Amino acid sequence: MGEVSPHQSNHLPLLEFRDQQVVYDRLKESRFYEKVDEFFGVRDVQHYSEVHPRDGVSPAELSSSESVSLSHVYNNVLSGMVKEEGTVKPTSFLITFDQRVFNINDESRETKRCSTTNIIYEHVLLGESPVLYYFYLNPQYVIDISRELH
Repeated sequence: MGEVSPHQSNHLPLLEFRDQQVVYDRLKESRFYEKVDEFFGVRDVQHYSEVHPRDGVSPAELSSSESVSLSHVYNNVLSGMVKEEGTVKPTSFLITFDQRVFNINDESRETKRCSTTNIIYEHVLLGESPVLYYFYLNPQYVIDISRELH
């Protein structure tokens, strides 16, 4: 998932559990990740990878002068990108719990929701090609998965 770097976003919240890897593995087997696959499928994106939240960069950090290095963004968010047939591949995605990324409860801006999967998302474009998607995941969903394990 990219090299370890000193950058840690001030805007991307993390959930930590004692059995972190077990919870993460169960989440990867959940319906949410099936929806992620479906989301990319309807967009005809075959090559995509997840950015670990510890390596992620928030939209606020990308659009401001906050101290996030370009090398961090390239190595952890945009690594492995190539342009094929006019589109950038592969695409990366990041799961976050931050509702502000998605304009949830902000009636002045539209919230993007996939009509096929119902996933709430936002994206970062390079030219006209999405290179990074942010997917909203309700933290309660992850907590429920953790509780099912014990």
